[in-house]
Amino acid sequence: MKPRAHTAAVAAAACALLAAPPARADWARITSASPGTSAGEVNLLRTTDGTLHLVWRSTLTSYRHRLDHRTIAGDGTVGATTRAAQDWLEMSDPAMTAGPDGLRVLFGGIHTAHPDEINTELNTALSLDGGATWGLQDGSISGPGTGVDDSPVAAATQADGVPLTAWANPTGTWIHRGVDPLVAPVNIQTQLGGVGVRPGVATVGTRTVVAWYASSGSTRGVYAQEVAADGTAAGAAAPMPGISGTRAAMPGRTPVASRVGGKVFVAYAAGSGATRRILLWSVGAARARVIARASSAAVAAVTADPSGRVWVAWTTRVGSRYRVLARRSDAGATRFGPLVDAGRPSTGVTVARTLDVSAAGDDLDVLAGYSKAGSSRVTTYYSRIAAR
Repeated sequence: MKPRAHTAAVAAAACALLAAPPARADWARITSASPGTSAGEVNLLRTTDGTLHLVWRSTLTSYRHRLDHRTIAGDGTVGATTRAAQDWLEMSDPAMTAGPDGLRVLFGGIHTAHPDEINTELNTALSLDGGATWGLQDGSISGPGTGVDDSPVAAATQADGVPLTAWANPTGTWIHRGVDPLVAPVNIQTQLGGVGVRPGVATVGTRTVVAWYASSGSTRGVYAQEVAADGTAAGAAAPMPGISGTRAAMPGRTPVASRVGGKVFVAYAAGSGATRRILLWSVGAARARVIARASSAAVAAVTADPSGRVWVAWTTRVGSRYRVLARRSDAGATRFGPLVDAGRPSTGVTVARTLDVSAAGDDLDVLAGYSKAGSSRVTTYYSRIAAR
């Protein structure tokens, strides 16, 4: 897109924002409606049959944890909740992959306080029936020392069908290939120093990329690390352009997505003032594209459809409430269309905390975590929107 056309498109999006309706009723509640249950960030996985699988951590008033799973069919129908794991002492936000062996959920956690407990770090459960039932693998995938028991994880399936999992905490930013506990995790934070936060993972063909926010003083910002086929770091981590002035990480996993043709994209809300720039970066490019501008502590997300069109979504505050906006590219991922307003849930929630998206044909499935003002209890809602 030429610079003048690019600027005009962003300005047009801002004008559309001011005129858009403030709320929509067609948001379905996804996570538990129980007043005594809190939920973590939902992780999304679209399988080849078009089903969108959702998994998240639920914490009960007894401070025990479980993994909940739901599906959204190709026509937008929301399925019932099933349990992937339950009654855990500690548990992190999970991730899902699909491979030759079935649907897999990966998560950090400590199952019990028993001194001989064998599930204490990175764990996995497998479903052979599309998420209806799950079986826990005996023993942790990773050994002690990586602090994954309460660290949110991200994962993707590499070209050979083996999952690659990533997580970050004060001990490092870690990647681990497969489910064999004899395979040592790799710390990709060492090259940067400081601390990593909530990585995301994307794969396309033989390419795997991990993206995360690093909060060290001299290398603060978002980074992308290419990962080799054997699960080790390939080369040095690359910094995302335009992020250096962003002093804090967005909540939720770092949004990273792949498209046909081998490109991997990272979206991020850049800046630390009243206005955020919604940036989209093709990993390895010298510059990031400004998709829109948002107010306050915005959250961004990115996905691509099978034809290669890239969706970027973000939250912005209007008055005291946040709503979700999005734009979709052409098939070449070079030009972006007009702004689409998804509105917000028409309930009492006002603050958007997390945002995750998945392309559903020509439409976009949006999963937004909202809370009431002053509350840390997050509820995730679902809506489907269409490009304009």
